[in-house]
Amino acid sequence: MAKWSLRNKLLLITISILIFSQGLITLVGVFSMKHASDDASETVKSYLKKEVSNYLEVSAENAAISVSSYLNRSFDIPITLAKILEESTGSPNDLVFTRDQIKQMMGSALESNKHISALYTQFELIVMTKWTSFTSDAAITRRV
Repeated sequence: MAKWSLRNKLLLITISILIFSQGLITLVGVFSMKHASDDASETVKSYLKKEVSNYLEVSAENAAISVSSYLNRSFDIPITLAKILEESTGSPNDLVFTRDQIKQMMGSALESNKHISALYTQFELIVMTKWTSFTSDAAITRRV
């Protein structure tokens, strides 16, 4: 190296600095791309978590609404029958149903509403004579 001219020495130093600079720039670029990729994947991951959470919340709300409406529909029939029977006992025109009529109403309600499995009524205790048959309650159940 002592025999080399100043020009060759400067050229060697310049080329070495350029190669080192190029390597350093490449290394910084690779690390910054990796960091940006990690940030992007974390952002996507958090976004997907939020989306899945929102989707599950909406699905749960829809399922709850569906179950609630199903239960409400199932309770509408017995409540309606109870109101009919309640109104018939207190009506001024004395519209009174017999037990057979009530059993028939319950049976037809069961037949027309397949989502209901059973309807129950309870009658007041009546005095049993030799001319009447006594039934303390009536239950209409669908046989599955």
